[in-house]
Amino acid sequence: MDDPQVKPQMSLGAKLQSVKRHVLYLTLFGVVSLSLILSHLFSIQVPSQPQEYTKEAYKLIRNLHEGDTIVIDTGATNASRGENGGQMEALLRMCMREKVKFVMYSYVEPQCIEVARAMIANINLERSKANPPEPAYKEWDDFVILGFFPDGATMLQTAAANIRDAWGNKKAKDPSGAERSVFESPVLQNIKKIEDIKVYVGISPTNIMATIVGRVGKRVPIISMIAGVMFPEQFNYYKSGQLAGLLNGLVGAVEMENLMQNGIDSQGVAGGKAEGPPIAAPFPGEINLSRGNSYYFAFCCAISLLMLTIVVGNVGMYLERKRKN
Repeated sequence: MDDPQVKPQMSLGAKLQSVKRHVLYLTLFGVVSLSLILSHLFSIQVPSQPQEYTKEAYKLIRNLHEGDTIVIDTGATNASRGENGGQMEALLRMCMREKVKFVMYSYVEPQCIEVARAMIANINLERSKANPPEPAYKEWDDFVILGFFPDGATMLQTAAANIRDAWGNKKAKDPSGAERSVFESPVLQNIKKIEDIKVYVGISPTNIMATIVGRVGKRVPIISMIAGVMFPEQFNYYKSGQLAGLLNGLVGAVEMENLMQNGIDSQGVAGGKAEGPPIAAPFPGEINLSRGNSYYFAFCCAISLLMLTIVVGNVGMYLERKRKN
């Protein structure tokens, strides 16, 4: 007769399926923390092959000319810095190195503007420590920030019809401290219509492309930089030709940084060495492999752990069913 005080021994299959949730979370925390530390200490780089949509985005931005003006429509917040942060930093570095001017605003959240200002300040600090030091990118002369628009759809509709009506009431301080119309700044003084904007870049963890594409699509080349969860939806815009380029979350940030490091050769190969002028040159000797690459090893480790837990769970289910049958 079985002793009711003695618990039946759990089978291997049941054990594999009964790992406590807090153990999984603690393991994930440990793996990610350790991989971040190792990545920082040893500059671990995970190989990455840029996708065509990332290469198209890089080519478009890299081949802008000094003095061109682009729009940065930001929805990046501190909550999305793991993905949008790396994308934004790569974009800002490229603009500053090529002396491309930019207009920035948001209609996602007011805090997006302060997050962007902090990134600009950090990159200016980085430039000041370069050898030799690089000049700071200055508000008014090099970029203007229009602030937060509570109704982005209406603003974009108005900008498409008459950009000076849409932004005409916006003011910024010139180097003397006087408030003047943003259209008097070097950034916007030659902008008469939306088509004078060379590239429109939307950076957001949410779907702002429906608003952007519907109002300025086909009039300005559009690049979307989004969180990975939004990629399947955004890819449809790219495949239909409504986007000129696309960055897919953290992976997109890593690919863009790698392109900044290696460029695209004359045959269209990322990091290739073919003879002839490159389609999109790299930035040799600059800080390129930054936030995206510093997170990527941890990201790959976390994904590997998740895949392992799925495999273990399925093995446990198989063993348990086999035992019962």
